[in-house]
Amino acid sequence: MAWGAMKRQLVIKLRQMMDRQGIGVNALQKMLGTGPSQVQRMLDPEDVGKSLKSIARLLAVLGAEGQIAVLMHPKKKTA
Repeated sequence: MAWGAMKRQLVIKLRQMMDRQGIGVNALQKMLGTGPSQVQRMLDPEDVGKSLKSIARLLAVLGAEGQIAVLMHPKKKTA
């Protein structure tokens, strides 16, 4: 899976967490101490330029944490 696809999946999960907790964009903005445009960028699934630090901050204010897994693909044998 490409890095952009992973970040998009993460944003989708973050939005689901916000919905379950009843946290809107305005409340999240106050929790993060940032402006509305920055929050909108952080929650945009097509904006793949999010840093791990930003993602960690979002997770923390939502009472969650994340993990990064590295999976090795089997090497293809050459004939």
